[in-house]
Amino acid sequence: MLQALKNYRSGGTGQLSQITFLILTTTCSIRVFTSYLETGDLTLVLIYAVAAASNGTILAQVNQSALSSQGALLL
Repeated sequence: MLQALKNYRSGGTGQLSQITFLILTTTCSIRVFTSYLETGDLTLVLIYAVAAASNGTILAQVNQSALSSQGALLL
């Protein structure tokens, strides 16, 4: 969340990669479901859910920054 706050304050994301945060968000989202199905451990599920939400926030910022500067959107 510190990265998201830094991006917000600076008004852009700099050199952050869209594909990297897409992969991170997708991976964490999948782990939410697999962790619940495999272990049923709600603490582990919550950890991955927070990570997915955080990565999704940064992904949205990266996409918005790319749209603003270049007109190129990954998704």
